[in-house]
Amino acid sequence: MRSISNYLNTIFLSFKAELHTIIRNSGALLILVGAIIIYPVLYSIAYSPELLRDVPIAIVDQDNTSTSRTLVRMIDATQELSLSHQVATLKEAEGLFAANEVRGIIVISDNFEEHIVKGRQGVISTYGDASYMLIYKQTLSGASKAALSYGAGIEIRRLMAQGQSETQAFNQAQNIKIKFNDLYNPASAYGSYVMPALIVIILQQTLLIGIGLMGGSQREKGRHIHTIRGFDRFPAAIIAGKSLSYGFITIFNALFALLMVPHWFGFPLKSDYFTLLLLFLPFAFATIFMGISLSAIFKKAEHSIMILVFLSLIITFISGFSWPVYALPQPLVYLRLIFPSSIFIEPYLRVREMGAGLMDVRKEWLMQMGQMVIYYFITLGIFRTKRHKSKS
Repeated sequence: MRSISNYLNTIFLSFKAELHTIIRNSGALLILVGAIIIYPVLYSIAYSPELLRDVPIAIVDQDNTSTSRTLVRMIDATQELSLSHQVATLKEAEGLFAANEVRGIIVISDNFEEHIVKGRQGVISTYGDASYMLIYKQTLSGASKAALSYGAGIEIRRLMAQGQSETQAFNQAQNIKIKFNDLYNPASAYGSYVMPALIVIILQQTLLIGIGLMGGSQREKGRHIHTIRGFDRFPAAIIAGKSLSYGFITIFNALFALLMVPHWFGFPLKSDYFTLLLLFLPFAFATIFMGISLSAIFKKAEHSIMILVFLSLIITFISGFSWPVYALPQPLVYLRLIFPSSIFIEPYLRVREMGAGLMDVRKEWLMQMGQMVIYYFITLGIFRTKRHKSKS
């Protein structure tokens, strides 16, 4: 009983000492708490419009007839596009594009009205900025919608001229009706797509950097793991206390970043909080144990920032939400399993946005548990190595 009491007392002392050190370290506190408040809110505000609208375009109307002018008005009326310049030649439009005054060009060919009257196809050409996929998509989508609507209107008028009623003409012009159903992100909004996964990466990276910053700062001051009271007898208790102190901070960070921020900005949520908590806990402690392990290699506080900030972009690219995992080269598929976020993001999105249950993502949940256990024993091994060196 006395041994158990000493063990629990060591956990408490380790928890208290680590939390006290975090509070006194302004740099670590800024990363662990301040960054998780600033970044999710700042990024969510940046993406708060959700949809890209009114992309400025230039139109070159080479036909300049009442028919082409009607099409121009229909293009301008779409929510995707905004007519900012109407010019006479393609060269003028290219100059506007090069000056970044417009982000797309639409050219209505000459003889457009003549071809329509004769029952032939009128031609419009769309030039989009394919170096920016969102702008390119909106330019192409807006031009296509306007052209298809205009073409359907011509077909309806032609059928009505042949004696059909308006309803008959409408049904024949649209003999195949396409119905789109956007699942889990009904507005097809960019913020709702990117922010839930990005917030997870922010949580992970701020936690890793903050823990690494603490480890580097302590080594700069000559304070090492083996100097902690009770370390010789209870290294596992020291790990438990340290991890609980970071877990305490992480729970509050998660409540803010994963629940409050998405609620404020209207990101989709189709799950209950308890399921999200069960899914989140192994991710949180896998990240904490990974951070404590990494902190042992940092001799200075700034090493944590230099290395882990550099890795942040790589982690984002291989996480699976910006580019599908199955399309990654096989070495990167294995490399991504090092980072807790890479395993956590997919089941988290399935639970959060699709309403999946914990049993539906049990494979990923068990992988996260295994990752947590692996990083725990790596940490324990590092602590025991430190203890052995301190005695020699």
